[in-house]
Amino acid sequence: MREAERLKLGGFVCNLPDGSVEVVSEGPDVELGKLETALRRGPSHARVDDVQRLQVSLELEVPRSFDIR
Repeated sequence: MREAERLKLGGFVCNLPDGSVEVVSEGPDVELGKLETALRRGPSHARVDDVQRLQVSLELEVPRSFDIR
């Protein structure tokens, strides 16, 4: 969340029941790429096994700020 806020991206992050994390974000491609890089690194106490990036063009209501759900 802090990285997305620092990059001024809108969206949200959510822990899923299977232990994975879903991140939905919108913003300029360069900043989204930086967020993806940070997600691949993960926080110091976490293990990141995989990051999948999907581009969707649905009419999703994405918050202008970045929220935890």
